[in-house]
Amino acid sequence: MKTLLLLCVVAIVPVACTPGDQDFTGQTAEGKKAMMRIVLGEGGGITGTWEGYTITGDGAVYAWKGGGARENELEIGLLPADTVGVFWDVMKELSTVPPVVSSGSLVRFLSVTMQDSTLTYSWKPQLGTKTTKAAYQELFDRCNAAIGRSMKYTKDAETHSLE
Repeated sequence: MKTLLLLCVVAIVPVACTPGDQDFTGQTAEGKKAMMRIVLGEGGGITGTWEGYTITGDGAVYAWKGGGARENELEIGLLPADTVGVFWDVMKELSTVPPVVSSGSLVRFLSVTMQDSTLTYSWKPQLGTKTTKAAYQELFDRCNAAIGRSMKYTKDAETHSLE
């Protein structure tokens, strides 16, 4: 019996002490904050201008507009921590979706960074209602809606809406 107990302890201790896998479930909130960034926007067309948002792991939201992504960034507010946590979980699921690259006169894009890995998706906006959306379009829509809800009274957020 003592041998069986000793065997169990020897088997369980190394497993309990090994670091977790890449999903960082046990990661502290501070650790997640330092490891995530979402950049979403759209642009192109006749003017060639791009506009969108950057969301950092601490919930800070930056609006930007110009010749490229993140040009002329201006901090416009802060998302609640629980919203950022939901985005973290969705980004983990999105990490299994291969990047998509589409070109055209008007393109939407989403770039998600977790740790040192970045995935970028670009696609032509879908007009009308479509029953199923790609996972990256869903995250794009959720981010845009969260920014709109959290900062609906912020003048800068209203002038940068992507809807």
